[in-house]
Amino acid sequence: MDGMARMVQEVSVAGGIRRPPTSLGARLLAILAAMLAGAAVWAMATAPALSQDDTGATSYITPFPENDIYRLQVLGDWMAEGLLAALTEGFADDARLQLPKRQQTVAGLIRLEAQEFQGLEDAIAREPMHIAVMLFGVGDRIPLRGPGNRRVPIGSEEWRAEYGRRVDRLVRALKRRGAAVYLVSLPIVRRSDMNDDVQMLNEVFRERALLNNVKFIDVYEAFADESGSYNQYGPDLTGKIRLLRDGDGVGLTAVGSRKLAYFVEREIKRDLTQARNERTIPLAGAEAEQRRILPKPQ
Repeated sequence: MDGMARMVQEVSVAGGIRRPPTSLGARLLAILAAMLAGAAVWAMATAPALSQDDTGATSYITPFPENDIYRLQVLGDWMAEGLLAALTEGFADDARLQLPKRQQTVAGLIRLEAQEFQGLEDAIAREPMHIAVMLFGVGDRIPLRGPGNRRVPIGSEEWRAEYGRRVDRLVRALKRRGAAVYLVSLPIVRRSDMNDDVQMLNEVFRERALLNNVKFIDVYEAFADESGSYNQYGPDLTGKIRLLRDGDGVGLTAVGSRKLAYFVEREIKRDLTQARNERTIPLAGAEAEQRRILPKPQ
């Protein structure tokens, strides 16, 4: 018996399996298959366990809210007040959502002292919510007071770092409450120096949204004209040119707030649909089998 045949026979005996002699090619294939199978078993045994995040995408909003009603909260300044009114109008016919009569006021983060910030976190902890929409920042265009009452200029690296930490703290308070967070950018404003600050703030919001795994809704360009410049007028939701901005070059008219709310609604409705789809449990079996089970339409 040649060496290869003897090895095949020894493998078969060691494995407790006796087969009639086969060709050399078949024996080689058998050995290769056994080696590959062993490698696969080893790989499965030594592979790390998958985390929940590795199992695939899930809905951003919980599919199972209490009493089957989603409670939406808006947090922000006077601009957020107009957004809440527009969202209330936009979701008026949606029985899935419950909106508050007033927003949770966050005039700005820079002025908040430690005790005030703690009070805001306590208020969030008491408020039932599944969806949180954040819009603020216009009132934060001021220097920061650092240690020793030192003045930290707006937009400096130190200012941005501290402002980012405050955004993080607010977002995490909302996430601890179980809310899906939507952080809305500021729209373009008329004064160029103020608009530079708006763009800087939007950069911070975008960065913190990414790092905290919340959704950033960018509306800046939606309120700019074709050249990317500020314009008080622009297309409304029907495409008609309307007055969108207040005379101060910052605020939004009721029509402008309605346009702003559209971009927020679009994201929330998309996520609500995905959450609803996850509540549906598909029938087992192929389509032909399901047709036998499902009642025929009348």
